[in-house]
This record gives sequence, C-alpha cells and structure tokens, in this order.
Amino acid sequence: MNIAATLTGLGQGLIYVIIGLFFIWLVKRLDDYRTKDFNDDTHIDDGNVAVGLRRAGLYLGIAIALSGAMEGLGHQQWRKDGRKRDQTCQNALKLSLCIICNPS
Repeated sequence: MNIAATLTGLGQGLIYVIIGLFFIWLVKRLDDYRTKDFNDDTHIDDGNVAVGLRRAGLYLGIAIALSGAMEGLGHQQWRKDGRKRDQTCQNALKLSLCIICNPS
C-alpha cells in the first residue's frame, strides 16, 4: 500500500469538501441577499415544506455542478448529440447561477 498516494487522495478529498462547503455557504448568502424581506430559516423552522424544498434544490444544484466539475475533462461522450461532459457541466453551472441570481 502506497502511503503517499493515500495521503494525496485524502488531501484532494479534503480540498473538494472545503470548496463544496464554500459554495454552499456562498449560495446561501446570495439567496439571503436576494430575498431580503423573507427569512427562509424562520419559515423552514416553522415547517414550511416549500421553502425547505427550494433550499434543498439550491444545494442539490450546487452538488451536481461540483460533481461535474470534479469529474474533470473526460474523453467519453456523455450525450449522444456529440457534446462532451465538460460542456454539459458548464451549461448546468451557468443555468444554476442564472436561477440563483435572477430575482423572482
């Protein structure tokens, strides 16, 4: 067993976790800024399922975008229309940012 490779993998995993937590924190701050008159945390604590699902959707979108970014540039075709995986992930990230930053 190669200890250097194991430590490298753990270090990379830790960096990905830190980056993921940073983006989740950033998205929450942007969402709180976007909805100034509406306190999401209070409504979630009161049991408002719709607000909870909206927040879960934000976090899920970030998780999908980050998993696509961590996948890297692959040579495999992900879609049958010829677009590469990285192009699709970039489009998903752009769409997520448009949804987050666009006021309702």
